[in-house]
Amino acid sequence: MPRLVLFAAAALLLVALGSTPELSGEALRRIITIDYSGGQVRSANLRFGPLYYSHPDPAGIRASVSNLAIYAQNAELRAPEGVLIARAAGQRQARFEGGVRVTRGRLTAQGPELIYSEATGLGVIKGAVEIVVAPRDEGEEPALISASEASFEVDTEVSTSRGEVRLASGRSTAAAEEVVFEEQRDLAKLTSSQQVRMVRVDEEGRELIITADEIRVLTADDRLLASGNVVLLSGDTRSRGDTIFFDDRASRALILGSPAEAVNEADGTRTTGAVLEQRTDLDAVRVYSAPIDFAAEDFALLSEQN
Repeated sequence: MPRLVLFAAAALLLVALGSTPELSGEALRRIITIDYSGGQVRSANLRFGPLYYSHPDPAGIRASVSNLAIYAQNAELRAPEGVLIARAAGQRQARFEGGVRVTRGRLTAQGPELIYSEATGLGVIKGAVEIVVAPRDEGEEPALISASEASFEVDTEVSTSRGEVRLASGRSTAAAEEVVFEEQRDLAKLTSSQQVRMVRVDEEGRELIITADEIRVLTADDRLLASGNVVLLSGDTRSRGDTIFFDDRASRALILGSPAEAVNEADGTRTTGAVLEQRTDLDAVRVYSAPIDFAAEDFALLSEQN
């Protein structure tokens, strides 16, 4: 191939890989760059693409966009139909296949393929995905998420898992249809079309079960806020209310309702009140009249805060 053609092809690839000085701000942060060193790139049309990358190493293709790093064996970069790939920055779509690994801060995700859109700043792993969020402190347990698919926002540090989602954190496991996870705050919001179910198993194998329309968990602090038709089952006691705050480390729950109710199913004892305090380690319940000593705003997603 003549040297001039080689130079032109190389220039097109440089622009396709993200050399876009005309963009700024959010649009510039969403531009993806692909490093295929040691691999190869091919295309039937270098001017319009798509470009196809492959590498002998299963994680040899390394892409980066904003705060996200992507590793795969095969990749494709595509511009909108009829648009020169050299002029399509901000409109392109990248697909990664052959087993994909995504890293961001303390998060690592793996799945069969990922599709990323520069227009939306969203990367989506299709197929079974496994996510590990490493703990902040050594010796603590990671948060584990499995789902049918997961999306990652590059403008924030938020991931959303969908499908048959399972969240495991410490001694607790939860099942939901959707989990929104703020990685910096270790905050998970779990929702389902039916109800979310969380099970905690203590060191002696005893179960504590919470069901609710929605559950929010601060996984690093072992605290949760459950709301909407909430039921807590611990030992012989079944409690019901509108909202439950549970501190796992203190083995303490506050149940709020109109009224809240707790029934000991072994002896039939029934306790009601606007706020109940339940000690799950003692299987004891009392009416609580002191000020509520937790902050619901601790569980608000950043997108929900003013």
